[in-house]
Amino acid sequence: MCTSPGGKLRLRGRKGIGLLDVVLATFLLGVCGLVLTASFASAYTVLRQSDGYNMATRVCREEMEAVRGLGYSRLNPASLAAAGVVDPDQVGSPYSIAQAKNLGSSLPEGEGDLTISDESTGLKRVVVVVRWRAADGCLRAVTVTSLVADTTPLTR
Repeated sequence: MCTSPGGKLRLRGRKGIGLLDVVLATFLLGVCGLVLTASFASAYTVLRQSDGYNMATRVCREEMEAVRGLGYSRLNPASLAAAGVVDPDQVGSPYSIAQAKNLGSSLPEGEGDLTISDESTGLKRVVVVVRWRAADGCLRAVTVTSLVADTTPLTR
């Protein structure tokens, strides 16, 4: 140590960092790590919920397209089961689609049904509902509704 011409004490060759600097830097890194960890956890939860909705929407869309592909005249239990649209041995609406679409393996506690009802003469309402238990434990559902018309020409 030496004194400067003004009489002030001066540390010669002070290099490196002190203990307080290390403690402060460690604290700041820890806080940043906690913030990042919390944001990753919530992002993962949102991603899992989004995956569930995407899967359920895809199943509903595929099921609706299969029903439309069959046509109005084949919207009966035998034709629906033969085409693999509904589970086998279904008697009437609502029809279960859980086995036909393998919902149990693609969605947690996944189940679904297809309901066909007469809307008016030559017009049927088709409703597909897919339900599952989300990561937060709540029951979620996606519903898709469409109308299928009889397109056979009218004869007089």
